[in-house]
This record gives sequence, structure tokens and C-alpha cells, in this order.
Amino acid sequence: MVDWVAVATFLLALATFTLAFFTFRMARETKNVARGTEKLATAAADQLNAANEQVRIAGEELAYLQQEARTAKEPQVVLELDDEKVTQVPHRAGSPMSYAFVEVRLANYGGHASIEPVHVTGKPKVETLPPDISGFLPAGGRIPFRVRFDVGNAQAAPKVDAVASVPIRARGQGLTEWRESLFYVTLRWSLQGTDEAQGWRAEIRQPLNTA
Repeated sequence: MVDWVAVATFLLALATFTLAFFTFRMARETKNVARGTEKLATAAADQLNAANEQVRIAGEELAYLQQEARTAKEPQVVLELDDEKVTQVPHRAGSPMSYAFVEVRLANYGGHASIEPVHVTGKPKVETLPPDISGFLPAGGRIPFRVRFDVGNAQAAPKVDAVASVPIRARGQGLTEWRESLFYVTLRWSLQGTDEAQGWRAEIRQPLNTA
């Protein structure tokens, strides 16, 4: 006689074991999928961070190139002596009063530039020849001119000091900002034998606090 209770118990146990086995397999597969998903998420995050870093580097490189391009356009206009010799000319024939001329030039060591009219002031009376110093100054270009000091009767004085203030405003092509600089043309006349500047001597100086 078949023991149906035992058979039923066996079948129930078999079903329970089968269910447990498939539950274990599903749990393991779910865990493996979770691990794979975590790895994919980590890889995606790493790729995103790498992409962001590349974007940052590219942005810095672009900014650097833009700065270089801007720097290349910036004018670098300075005032230089064109001739160290100072020329003295009387106001008129036979007059003890005279002018002293200093030969200078604007020199551009940067990009092409536009120069605003240069307004020279100083003491004693000073002016430029020609009077209008302005216009286009290309890279590497020069604009020579003369600064004329009205030194009066210089030979009657043991010492004469003169100074001309020469402000320069230049703007590079394609740029909106003006670059400003200031130079001084100093002129000295001396008959003192102990003075290193015996006779005429001209120099160009620039204040340390100018841009």
C-alpha cells in the first residue's frame, strides 16, 4: 500500500527545495546585476569626470590662446632719443635768446596701433615739431619728431634744467582699450666743470608708477 502522506511530504519538500534553489539563483543573479550596474555607473562617472577635465583644459588653452592673440595686438609704444645731440638755435640772428631742439621718436614694439595726438607740456615753454604727432603706427614703426625748448639766454646762466612731459595714448587694432604711458624729456645745460652734464645733455625717463 502506497503511503500517500510520505509521497505528499516528499513532493512538498522537493517543491520547497526547488523554490529555494531558484530563489538563491535569482538572488545571486540580482547581486551580480547590481555589481555590474555599479561598475557601469562608476565607469560612467569616471568618463564624465575625464570629459569635464578635458573641457576644463580646453577652456584654459583657449583662454591662453586668446590672451596670446590679445597680447600680440597690444601696442608697446615708447619714447626714445633719436639723436643724443642737442641743437641750439637763436630766436633770430644776433639774439642771445635761443631754442634747444631734442630729436626723439615714438617706437612701437607691439602690434599695429593708433596714436592719439600727443600734447606736450613743460617748463620752460616747450612744443613739438611738427605740432601734430598722431596717426597710425605699425608694428616696428617709428615716428620721429623734435621737442623744442625755449631756453632763453642759456649761456648767461651757469645751469639750466628743463623738462617736457610727453603723455602717449595708443590703441591696438581690433581693441577697444587705450594704453596710456608717460615719458619725460629732460634737458640740462651746465658750464660747471664738476657737473657730469657739462654742456647740453638730454635724457628720456619714465615714472615707475605708469602703466
